[in-house]
Amino acid sequence: MSTLAKLIGATGVLFGLAVLGTLGWGWVEGPAAVARGIEAARPWLALWRLTLYALLVGGWGYAVDRIAAAKGWQPEYTAWVRRRRWRIAAWLVILELVLVLVQNVVGQFLGGWLT
Repeated sequence: MSTLAKLIGATGVLFGLAVLGTLGWGWVEGPAAVARGIEAARPWLALWRLTLYALLVGGWGYAVDRIAAAKGWQPEYTAWVRRRRWRIAAWLVILELVLVLVQNVVGQFLGGWLT
């Protein structure tokens, strides 16, 4: 099994545990307690997302070089992938603005499941 497959699997397991934990929390303490808890955690979750974005942008060159060496990429292709760093960062910012700030997708999803 490749490292990417393991990473995707671990991410899926963690996401599933978070959803089950939130649903269980809502079942035990009620939706109002969950809403208050999520609202209290909002700044910390934003800091977590920003930290992950900074790690992605900051570690992009290192990660690309490691992957290129492992996969045997040509130098031209490696340079092309390295140049994609800011394009990907810009799309992450756009995604953040649309999903979190404009539509509040996560809040609506959890609100629909808990009420």
